[in-house]
Amino acid sequence: MFGLLLLAMVQIIVEVLPISSSGHMRLAAMVADYVGYPLSELPLYCDELLHGFTLVAVLLYFRRLWVPVVVRLWEVVGVWRAGEALRDTQKKLLQLVLRLAGWVTVSTVITVVGYSIIKLSGVGDVLVAPLVLAVGFCITGIVLVICPLFLGSSSRRPSTGLRLSGSGVASDQKNDADVHSREEKVAMEKLAHPELVEIQDASPEWAKPDRARKSEAHCKTIVIALAQVAACLLPGVSRFAMTVFAAIALGTSPRRAVQWSWLIFVPLMLGASVIHGVGRCLLADGNWFVFAPGFFVGCMLATSISYVLFALVMRLFQRRQSWILGLYMLVPLLLLMLIS
Repeated sequence: MFGLLLLAMVQIIVEVLPISSSGHMRLAAMVADYVGYPLSELPLYCDELLHGFTLVAVLLYFRRLWVPVVVRLWEVVGVWRAGEALRDTQKKLLQLVLRLAGWVTVSTVITVVGYSIIKLSGVGDVLVAPLVLAVGFCITGIVLVICPLFLGSSSRRPSTGLRLSGSGVASDQKNDADVHSREEKVAMEKLAHPELVEIQDASPEWAKPDRARKSEAHCKTIVIALAQVAACLLPGVSRFAMTVFAAIALGTSPRRAVQWSWLIFVPLMLGASVIHGVGRCLLADGNWFVFAPGFFVGCMLATSISYVLFALVMRLFQRRQSWILGLYMLVPLLLLMLIS
């Protein structure tokens, strides 16, 4: 059980980092075999169940982003039940939520279809050699190193990333003063829910016609979703890194790039954890270790660590220091060279 718990904790911790959790899990198994202490591979249902712990860490970090939205949506439900007319701000809130839901749905469909094609084609079963894993690590490292090059030469002081949004977070809004255009700031104040507006791209072309902005948003959503699918082709390629890089290359700020990267991944994580993870765990034989108190405590400890590491990753992206994570990718490459 100790070996399975160790693998589970590593999976939870590494999954919030843009360094390929699946690649590191495969590398950990190779290193364990090399030192003569082979580790039992995590069952597929257990691996998918662990997505739930990662999801908890991510949702807790972004709580200032989605909790106010849920509260205001609950107020809208109360207005409906009372038979009263919705205010303009409530109508705009619903429009934005539906628009975001549409983008996330499109991204989810593209990802599911692309992943299914990859699985059915058997490409993933062929690309299992250590050399392929090394190539994947190289791609992830290069992407992380060149990410800051797409951010321009702005001298804006980066935000700490510890406070994402909310009308009461004055310091965060102050840091974003020269990111948002004047028109967008006015719109945020009128909408009275800046935590939702912050998810959208802070493009300097805010004054574009609605149709042009919607078309541009749809194109960005498709490109980021395709980047998410592309990360499934090779082991060692980080989904997190690829989607953030795609978003930044399309002109999105680092913070919003990270938000989008996880926003489009939440439905996939939730479905995998609840349907495949919990469902198969209840039906599988020999899964007693999942329900052991020690296993749960260890996973919660890993969730706490992943929360802290995710905050650090957000800060690195905002400070244009993702190249540090890119340089780290030399470590798994060196390990592969030593054991191969």
